[in-house]
Amino acid sequence: MAVKIALCASMLLMVGCELTKPAAIGGDTQIIVFCDSAQWQLSRETLAAIFERTIKTPQPETEFYLQRVDISLFDVYKKYKNLMFIGDLSSEKEVSATVRSMLNTDARQAVQEGHVVFSRNDEWARGQLVLVLVSPDPATMNTRLQNGAEEMFQLVDEHCLASLSQFLYSTSAPLEDKSLPQSLRTKYGWSLRVHPDFELISEVPDSHYVRFHSNSQIQSLQRWISIHWTSLDSTQDPESILTTEWMHRTRSWIGGRFVDPVQTVPMYDRIRPADFAGRNALRYDGVWKTVSIQHAFGGAFRSYGFFDASRRSVFFIDLAVFFPEETNKLKYLRELDAIARTFTTD
Repeated sequence: MAVKIALCASMLLMVGCELTKPAAIGGDTQIIVFCDSAQWQLSRETLAAIFERTIKTPQPETEFYLQRVDISLFDVYKKYKNLMFIGDLSSEKEVSATVRSMLNTDARQAVQEGHVVFSRNDEWARGQLVLVLVSPDPATMNTRLQNGAEEMFQLVDEHCLASLSQFLYSTSAPLEDKSLPQSLRTKYGWSLRVHPDFELISEVPDSHYVRFHSNSQIQSLQRWISIHWTSLDSTQDPESILTTEWMHRTRSWIGGRFVDPVQTVPMYDRIRPADFAGRNALRYDGVWKTVSIQHAFGGAFRSYGFFDASRRSVFFIDLAVFFPEETNKLKYLRELDAIARTFTTD
């Protein structure tokens, strides 16, 4: 039997009824999952492969974590930041019946034609993302999930980064150096909304290289954002430049420009296609170490390489963290990622 979820209207998804909604609660990387037991057993590993991706910093950390709860507890969890409903059109189990009640005729037809994920923001709370994952029957659910894996991950990842950006800049805006972004645009043709925790510490115009640094008062936490770019002539194909080898080579070049030069640890390298603020990019996750110190890791890094057509240039934006006392470094990389996505060339 479908659980009664109070809705004002039943369209493609649903419409929360509260006129003034509270801020969403829960962790940015926590995903609350409503799914019937049998379907959960079938799909748990597939969902984990999509959302609980491991990043080594060098400790293994997951990008998101799934928490399945019973649909009877909906009212307890309905204001959490990330909600996921999983069901199929043929089952009479509680969650599937609830999912069907959320879909209108057009949405059900879309499921039959291959659509798997519906999403809505701010449904029961401000800053909330609701995903509804649907298949015609249990047997096809995993195939549908695998086919929509990148779309689903990107929806959650972008929502998490947007929430972080809102948090980072909402309280710091009065402290920002408003002249710095315009100065960067005038000198280099690109801009970055530099968080007040960071200062510009290095500019090498001839090498097309700029670095920002944050030396926090919290223990030994240090963070860096480095930007390097190369202009292409009309004969150069950006796809021939943006390769795995170029990512490795550029990260090594940037590492050599630290006061104490650093290098990557190849066993932790991972390069894959990704989205960066609406651009097709290569994303490079890994671990760095100081060249002069043997048998010790330095910290985690994340880099993006992409082509910007308006400047006809390839950019490499590198984010690095040093915080030896903290085992969970991924959250600091995420904050750097949110700052980096304020990068513009328009």
